[in-house]
Amino acid sequence: MEEHAIGGEKVKLDKELADYSECTGCGACYSVCDLRAIQMIEDRSSHFYYPDVDTKKCIECGNCVNICPVINKSTEFVGVKRTYAANNKKSEMRMISASGGMFGALASQVISEGGAVAGVRYEGVEKCKHHIVTSEEGLRELCGTKYFQSESQNIYGELEEYSDRCNIVMFCGTPCQVDAAKRYAALKHFSDKLFTVEILCRGVSPALLHQKFIAHLQNKYGKRIVSVQYKEKTRGWNNIGTLIHLEDGTEKYVSREGNYLARLAYDLNLSIRESCYNCNYKQMKRYADITIGDFWGLKDSPLLDNKGTSFVMVNTKKGEELFEKTADKLDFYACDSDAIWSGNPNGFNQVKCEKKIREALWSSLNEGEDIGVVTERLQRMILDSKTKRQKQLIDKDNRIMELYERWIIGCSHGENVGQFLLNNGINHIAVQGFGTLGRAVSEVIQQNGVIVDYIIESDKSRWNEGKCRFYTTHDELPAVDAVIVTAITSFDEISRKLKEKLVCPILSMEDIVP
Repeated sequence: MEEHAIGGEKVKLDKELADYSECTGCGACYSVCDLRAIQMIEDRSSHFYYPDVDTKKCIECGNCVNICPVINKSTEFVGVKRTYAANNKKSEMRMISASGGMFGALASQVISEGGAVAGVRYEGVEKCKHHIVTSEEGLRELCGTKYFQSESQNIYGELEEYSDRCNIVMFCGTPCQVDAAKRYAALKHFSDKLFTVEILCRGVSPALLHQKFIAHLQNKYGKRIVSVQYKEKTRGWNNIGTLIHLEDGTEKYVSREGNYLARLAYDLNLSIRESCYNCNYKQMKRYADITIGDFWGLKDSPLLDNKGTSFVMVNTKKGEELFEKTADKLDFYACDSDAIWSGNPNGFNQVKCEKKIREALWSSLNEGEDIGVVTERLQRMILDSKTKRQKQLIDKDNRIMELYERWIIGCSHGENVGQFLLNNGINHIAVQGFGTLGRAVSEVIQQNGVIVDYIIESDKSRWNEGKCRFYTTHDELPAVDAVIVTAITSFDEISRKLKEKLVCPILSMEDIVP
């Protein structure tokens, strides 16, 4: 059993469930537990939801383990069949949507066939949950960006209920939620009725961040907020902001710069769920029937009118059938998939952040600091960190250039590295690092009769670039006369590690170059 700080107490998570760092919070395990031995509980540190197993209720049936998308990683990814740029012909639907209103068009088609659609709507102003609608009126509530993770644990059972009386049910969510919906449908035998639409996802933030942003705005304007619309487009898609409605009936517009939730999640990559940093679904092949999102990579298109345009990736036969039925509701044309991938790189590639700055975010918010103050401070921290790294790179480049200059001048005077080693009784060496410098020194010293017994290189993609044996610093290392460390800016750290493995001189390139 593994303990994590969830809710007010430390909750034990069964080792057989997904690891804390990998759990997506999809709620699939909760949905299949008939005894309700699993609850989704809010983590008191990051405020994401995780499964909490009541061992007194659990009968170890294994359903939760068998349905978990993390434990049973999907292998049914398929190549994209067709890609499109598309706008919903209904201007009203398009204006309340994040981009071109593609979700609204697909959902409207399903509803027209007597089907049911599952999407995300606000619950009050502070949370959002997956909800099912069967009418055009209800569909409006599901449109638009929510910017934070929905509560989805109950929706899979509700889909099953609607599948009993509808010929078609459509589920729209993030890729991990789509995976959960498909697994649940397969378990409950309604896969033939289920269409899945995934929103291309960069990563999800917790509802707490949205709540902190709302609290910041309420404090700023001195009034309670009754509704919020992210990615509001009346000022144009290229100038999207946030529209809030206050209790006195007035509206306020918040610019993109003032949206601290979006800045933390999408500009700084700090507030997304831990599993999102290593997402299994971020790849060119897809898992849902249809993938949709904002078409930021679109250029020189007749569809571009500054009101938002969607991209559509049709991935399966079922997806093709639904798209073809929906076509009369769209202005669209086939497009190059490269434009989708280049315009939305973070939907297909992993994002990263500095762990210490991410920890500072949660610590500050949990201490009650204003989200605006925290965002500005962390942005400065990231800028300072980038500046420090850039300076380190410049210093490294300068030291390498100085080293090469010394090497060339020494060679012009008849001095060479290999002879230096031989004169000091060093005949057998290991070279740490097989980058440009490592390859160069290995070749030169071998020409002078020094034997390179092996290379120490952590990047295994480089192991096929040389004829020597390769090891990492974690391996048992054979005895040699000396080790030459070519990573000159990391010499002290690497030297300490090597001295734990070998009893021989550990030399830097600056020691041996004349």
